[in-house]
Amino acid sequence: MKQASIIYRRTSSGSMLILTSITILLIVSVFMLCFTLHNLLFQCDRCQQSSDSLVIDMAGAMNSNDRISQINEMEARSRELIFNSRQHLNACAQRDLSFLAPLCDKFVVEARDGHSLIELERKNQIEQICRELCLSAERQNKIAQQGGWTLAGVTTNASVIERIEAGRVDGVESNVPAARLHEELLEHDMQRGFLQKGSMLFRAGVNAKLPGEDGDLDFMLSGLPACVEGVSAATRNVNTEVFVPFGVIYERGKASVSKFSHLPNAVRISSVLAADLNGNQRTSVKIFSVGAANGALCSLD
Repeated sequence: MKQASIIYRRTSSGSMLILTSITILLIVSVFMLCFTLHNLLFQCDRCQQSSDSLVIDMAGAMNSNDRISQINEMEARSRELIFNSRQHLNACAQRDLSFLAPLCDKFVVEARDGHSLIELERKNQIEQICRELCLSAERQNKIAQQGGWTLAGVTTNASVIERIEAGRVDGVESNVPAARLHEELLEHDMQRGFLQKGSMLFRAGVNAKLPGEDGDLDFMLSGLPACVEGVSAATRNVNTEVFVPFGVIYERGKASVSKFSHLPNAVRISSVLAADLNGNQRTSVKIFSVGAANGALCSLD
């Protein structure tokens, strides 16, 4: 009996040792798994911050030297000039001032020719903005290939930009107010929904066509925060829900041909973060960031 008791105690002690070892092993495994996932989330957050910073730089370059604001201003002023020149030409015919008709007609022709130059520059600036955004993506992707970062079994490289979309921020109208010198033109713009009630700013993304004979011309006014009480809006990150895309301009390492009519004031980048977990399991995480360009600069006067 005594010998059987000793054997039972030894067997019981051995079982407890095995159970304790298994429990400790499970606890350590769970801890290492949690620690690995924590580090993966940490690196995802680090890459998200890097992506947000990059998209702010890209958005800031979109309105470099206040070019979107200046194009909008030229579009609006050219529109007023053409309308005013046409009004004078019609007045010459109505008031029997036929001797002034050639001069008035010349003013109309020059105003329309001037607008053609503005349209060429607007299209050139759209291409230039898209080109600059693609170059920024290529520089970032070269940096991403230079090496990884390892912490607690998780190895990641810098996020690689897969896709860039140009567009605008929903709810942000243009920086140009309506002309109040011509009641007829103002009434036309209100009826066609070109103006935002209250602020009387031209709506973003409209083609503010003129009435009458000059209705064949395009006046593409782009969204951009207006100067308010001497303060210009800063470049900023915005939620992806308020981003209205115009088209894809960069995808999987190549510039993509995407034709759109308005100057963009926001950019969305889609990046991929590749991670190796303990060297034997590879995963990837999608990262999205949206940046909005700075608003129109305030005039010194």
